[in-house]
Amino acid sequence: MNVQSPRPRPRPGLPGATVGTIRQLTMKSLEGIRKKNHERLREMGKLGGMVPRLFLLVLSMSFPMLCSGRVASSGCNTEELQALVEFQASLGYPPWAGAQLHGNGTRCCLWEGVGCNRKGRVVKLDFPGRAYGEDSPDYYYYPTNSIKSTVAETLGSLLGLRCLNHLDLSGIECLQPCMIPDVVESMRQLQFLGLPNGVIGNLPRNIRNLTKLQVLVLPGWDLELVDSDIQWLSILVSLNRFDLRNARIPRPSDLGRVLSSLPRLSNLTLFFCGLDNSFLRHISSNFTLMSNLKHLDLSFNNFLGEIPDGFQNATALEFMDLSRNEFSSSVPMWFGNYRNLARLSLSDNSLKGIEGGLGWLLSSKKNLRYANLANNGLAGEILTNQSMLMSPSYGEDLKDLRILSLSANRLSGEIPGWLGGLPVLEYLDLSKNQFSGSIPSSLYSTPNLRLLNLNGNQLSGTISEALGQLSNLEYLDLSGNKLSGTVSEAHFWKLSQLSDLDLSDNHLTIKMDDSWTPPFQVRFLGMGLCSLGTQLPQWMRTQKLLYDLKLPNVSFSKQLPEWIGDMNLLYLNLSYSRIIGPVPDLPASLNELDISHSSLIGPLPESIGRMASLTNLYAYDNYLNGSIPSFLCKMKSLGMLDLSKNNLRGSIPDCWDTPDLVRMDFSFNNLSGPIPSSIKHLNGLLSLHLNNNHLSGEIPHGLSYCDLLLILDLGDNNLNGGIPTWMGGDTLPMLQVLRLTGNELSGHIPPMICSFQQVRLLDLSRNGLTGSIPPCFGLMSGFNLFDWSALASGSHFASQSPVGVIADDQREHVIQFMKGVNSDYSQIDLQLVTILDLSSNSLVGTLPKELCNLFGLRGLNVSHNHLNGSIPNRIGDMTSIESLDLSDNLLTGNIPASISALTSLDHLNLSRNNLSGEIPKGSQMQTLQDPSIYADNPLLCADFLQRKCHSTLPPGYSGLEDGNDRGDRLEQLLFYAVMALGFGCGFWGAVGSLVVNSKWRKAFFEFAARVTDWLTRPKH
Repeated sequence: MNVQSPRPRPRPGLPGATVGTIRQLTMKSLEGIRKKNHERLREMGKLGGMVPRLFLLVLSMSFPMLCSGRVASSGCNTEELQALVEFQASLGYPPWAGAQLHGNGTRCCLWEGVGCNRKGRVVKLDFPGRAYGEDSPDYYYYPTNSIKSTVAETLGSLLGLRCLNHLDLSGIECLQPCMIPDVVESMRQLQFLGLPNGVIGNLPRNIRNLTKLQVLVLPGWDLELVDSDIQWLSILVSLNRFDLRNARIPRPSDLGRVLSSLPRLSNLTLFFCGLDNSFLRHISSNFTLMSNLKHLDLSFNNFLGEIPDGFQNATALEFMDLSRNEFSSSVPMWFGNYRNLARLSLSDNSLKGIEGGLGWLLSSKKNLRYANLANNGLAGEILTNQSMLMSPSYGEDLKDLRILSLSANRLSGEIPGWLGGLPVLEYLDLSKNQFSGSIPSSLYSTPNLRLLNLNGNQLSGTISEALGQLSNLEYLDLSGNKLSGTVSEAHFWKLSQLSDLDLSDNHLTIKMDDSWTPPFQVRFLGMGLCSLGTQLPQWMRTQKLLYDLKLPNVSFSKQLPEWIGDMNLLYLNLSYSRIIGPVPDLPASLNELDISHSSLIGPLPESIGRMASLTNLYAYDNYLNGSIPSFLCKMKSLGMLDLSKNNLRGSIPDCWDTPDLVRMDFSFNNLSGPIPSSIKHLNGLLSLHLNNNHLSGEIPHGLSYCDLLLILDLGDNNLNGGIPTWMGGDTLPMLQVLRLTGNELSGHIPPMICSFQQVRLLDLSRNGLTGSIPPCFGLMSGFNLFDWSALASGSHFASQSPVGVIADDQREHVIQFMKGVNSDYSQIDLQLVTILDLSSNSLVGTLPKELCNLFGLRGLNVSHNHLNGSIPNRIGDMTSIESLDLSDNLLTGNIPASISALTSLDHLNLSRNNLSGEIPKGSQMQTLQDPSIYADNPLLCADFLQRKCHSTLPPGYSGLEDGNDRGDRLEQLLFYAVMALGFGCGFWGAVGSLVVNSKWRKAFFEFAARVTDWLTRPKH
C-alpha cells in the first residue's frame, strides 16, 4: 500500500494552488464545461444519429445462442481477436501493446481486462477507473485510458464480441463528446454496463429492455436525467448497483422515489448530482431499500441539516460516504448500529459533535478499516471523555482500523494513548485541531504507522528518540506546534522509508554530525524556524530525491554553499531567512523560488535567467538594486513575478512575451519612465501592481488587451492625462480592483467608468479631476454583489465572492486608505472590501442621491473637494457603510436623521463644511460624539459640542428632499423678498413725502376732510 501524502503541492503557474484546491476549482467549473458540451452536441447532430444505428448493429449480433460456436484450440477465434485489435486501435493507450496480435495462437483470454467463459468465448471487457489515494482520506477515481477516435468507432469495434455480457468502459475517458446510443435493446444478455467516463446528453430509453442488467455505471460529465429517463429505471428489477456521477437531475425527488422501488438495489453511488433533501426523504423512508443497502455514496451534493433518521435502518452498510455536503447536526447515536461498516466518510460537512462520543462511534464497528471525519465543526475532548475508551477490549474492537482522519476540527485536550494501541493503524491525521500536551509515547510504538500528521496543534514538550523505531513511517508532519528540544540522528535511526518530513514552526534545534548520512531519501523537507547551525547542513546534500525544500525563518551566519546549485529541486523557500553574502547559482530545475524577506543586496541573481521551468518567483521585500533584468521578459513558463519593496531603478523593460504570467508586482520601488507598450502581450494577466513608483506618461491603451485583469493598481505614480475613455466594463469586464490614486490625472470622470459591473474597490483620489460626480456610480452593481449572510454562515455553498480567484493567492494584497489609515487588505479581506474613494480632487456639484443605492458599500470618501448642496436624505439606505468621509467640502443643510440607521458606521468625518441644525441622535450616533467629527460647522448644535439647539424642528429635518431641491427654495425666498421690497418702496414713497413736505401734508389732510364730509353728509 502506498500512503498518499496529504500535503498540498503547488502546481506550476497556479500560485498557492494545491491538489485539493485544483479539485475544488474543477468541481466549480463543471457548469461552464457543461454549457460548452451542450454547444458541441448541437454541432454533432449527424453523429448523434449515426452512433445509435451503429451500436444497434453491434448489439443485434450479440445473442446468447451464438456463444456456443466452435472455438479454436488456442482459445481465441479470429473474429474475436480482430474485434479486440480494432478496439485497442481506438484507444489512446494500447492496453495490449506487448501481446502478439496476429495468428491463431494468440490467447486473448489472458489479456488484461479480458474475461472468457469455459468455452473460450470473450464475455467480459473490464476497464474500470483506478483509485487515487485509496489509502488516504483524499481519494478519487480517475480514468486510465481514453478514446482517441469517435465513440462510434470504439463501440463499432465490439461487433465481433458476440457473447459479451460484462462491458465496463468507465475507466476510459472521452476526449470528444460521448453521446449515449439511443437504442441498445438487442444487448439483452448484458448484466454489467459501464459507459465511458464523460458521457453527455440523455439516457437511451430502451435500456429498459436490458432486463438482466444488474450493474449500471454512468460516470458522466454532463449527463442529465429528465423525468422520462428516471421512470424507466424502475423496470430494471434485477439492478443491484447503480453508479451515477457528475449528472444533473432536475427533480431529485422523482429519482428517490424510483430508486426506492428497486427490490434488489444494494450498491448506490450518486456523486456530484446536485441532489437535495427531497431525494433523502424518499430513500430514507423506504425500509426495504435501507435494509438492502451495503454501499452508499452520496458525496458532493446539496444535503442540509440533520442526517435522516431513516438511515438507522441501513444496518447492512459496509461503505458509507456522506462527505462534502452541508449536514449540520451531530452524528446520531444510532450510527453505532452499523456493525458491518468498513469505510465511513463524513468529512467536509458542518457536523457539531458525536452523540456518545468517538469511542462509541468507532468501537461498535469491528470491521472498520477507514474513518474520516475531517473538516467539520467537531469540538471538545471527544477522544477522551468516554469511559469505554479505557476498556481492555477497545483495541480488539478496532483491530482492523487502518485509517483515521480527524483533521481540521476544533478538538482539544490531550491526544489519548489508546490510539497507539491500534494494532494495524497506518494513517493517523489529527492536524489543524487544538490538541495540547505532549505526543503520547504509545504512538512511537505503533509498528505499522506510515503516516503521522499532527501539524497545527498546540503540542509541547520534546520529541522522543523512540520515533526512530517507526521503521514503516513514510510521512511525518509535526509542524506548527510548540515542540522544543534537540533532534538528532537517533530520531531517524530506522526511518528508511521516510519520504516527507516537516518539523517547521517549532522551537527545535536540529543537530546532526556533518558526516551523517540519513537512512532515508525524502521528497519534501520542511524545517522552517528551526535552528540548523551556521550554514546549510551537509546531510541535505545527500538527498537526491528531494524536490521541495522549505527553510523559511532560518538564519545562517555563513553564505549558502555552492553545492545547493547541484540539487534537483523544484521548490525552494528561503523566505524570512537572512542570506549572507552573494547568492550562489541556484538549481536550474526550479519551478518555484521564494527568496522574499531575506535581506538580499545587489542585483537579482543571474542564475534565475537559466531556470527554464520557473513558474513562480518571489523576491519581494529585500534590498535588490539595479534594473529589472530583461531575461524575465522571455521566461515563457513564468506565472507569478513579485519584485515589490526593493530599490529597483530605471524603466520597466519593454519586451514582455510571457503568456502564462498571471501576477506582476513591481510596487514600492523607484521605477520611472512610461508603462511599456508590450504590456498588451500579457493577456493572461490577472493582477498588475505598479503602484508607489515614479512612472510617468499616460495610461497606455495596451492595458485594454489584458481583459482578464482582476486587480489594476497604478496608484502613487506620476501618471498624467485623463482617465482613458476606453477604460470600462467592455474592455476589462472582470476588473474588481482599480486604483489610480495619487497621480496627476486631470479632466472629468468618464461615464464609461460606471460600466464596470464587477469593481468593488475604486480609488481615484488625490488627482486633479474636475467636473461633477457621475450619478451612474449608483448603478455599479459590483459594490452590492457580495452575500454577507452567506459568508457569516460559513456555508460551503455560499455565494462566491467575485474576487474568490484572487483570494486563492496567499500573497495577493492591496494597500488602501480607509477609516483614516492605510490598511493592508489581503487574502480573505479582498473578498469583503467595497470602497469608493474620490477624495482630494476638484470635483464640484452636489453629492448624487443615486449613491445611496450602494447598500453593499463599506467605505465612501469624497472629502477635500468642492461639493455643495445638502447630504441626501436617503443616506440611511447605505446599510453596509462603515466609513463615511464628507469633510472639507461646501455642504449645507441639516444632517439627515436617517444617518442614525447606519448601524455599521464606526468612522465618520463631516468636518469643515457649512452644515447646520441639531446632530441626529440614535444608538450608533451615540458612539460618534467626538467633536472633531463635526469641527468647523459653526451652525451645528449638540450637547457634546457645548452648543444648545433652540429649534422646535426635529433633529435632521431640512424641509427638503435633497440638496437638489435647493434651487426651488432659493426661488421661493427670492419671490417673498421682492414682494416685501415692493411693498416697502410703495409705502414709504407715499408716506415719506407727506412727512417731508408740509404743503403736501396740509393739502392731503384738507382733501381727506372734504372727502369725509362728503361721505358723512345726510342724503335728502
